[in-house]
Amino acid sequence: MAKKRRKPTHAQVVAVAASLPVGVLLVAGHSLPLAVNVALVHTALSGAIVALCSMKSLCKRTTSLFGKNAKGVLGLPNQLAFLPFQCAIRAKLLYRRRFGEEPLWDHVKDGFYIGGWPNEQQSLPTPDAAVVDCTCELPRRHRNPYLLCATWDTQSPTVEAYERGVAFAAEQRREGERPLLVHCAHGHGRSAAMLCAILIAQGKAATVDEAERLIKSSRPRVNLNKNQREGLEQWFAQKYKSL
Repeated sequence: MAKKRRKPTHAQVVAVAASLPVGVLLVAGHSLPLAVNVALVHTALSGAIVALCSMKSLCKRTTSLFGKNAKGVLGLPNQLAFLPFQCAIRAKLLYRRRFGEEPLWDHVKDGFYIGGWPNEQQSLPTPDAAVVDCTCELPRRHRNPYLLCATWDTQSPTVEAYERGVAFAAEQRREGERPLLVHCAHGHGRSAAMLCAILIAQGKAATVDEAERLIKSSRPRVNLNKNQREGLEQWFAQKYKSL
């Protein structure tokens, strides 16, 4: 049987993208206007920093790179410093939503939803849904009850973040079974890992594999990578294996 090909990490994808303006500078920089050269240097440097910070060895300590606070607001200086990356990620999301077939969110079970970034109030699955945000790079665009568990793309939330997500979900569900949306950028990795933990803690699934299968039955493109599975299983082992 052929070995399953591993998808590139966020850091690898951004590093490749950041190398493109470097190539343009090397080949044609001498003939381009100064403003274009400055823009290319800005794009390359900001991309290189994002790629470095989102590596597995650094990602747990660098989720504040974009200045995102507990209310989901990005810092203005940070947005300007990483404007090329911000423009690229928004363009990617816009393209996928315009031409892709996958819905923004899917209902998993009993009021639990998983999805991509809700870029406006009307993007939430229900008007009263509480939200767990697993992104560090995208701003909050709604007024509903909210918890930030900032995580880099293709990486896993920390054990502490899993615990906060589980506690927030339990609190919101006690208030009249309020619907809960867990989201990242696309609703495939970070959010799926977090929702697995929440479903297990809520008694909707007994194991990581069972929780993942439950989510995939509603959103087939969900796929926990090695980093996310390891982080989730670490949380599961600490919380349940000692019981």
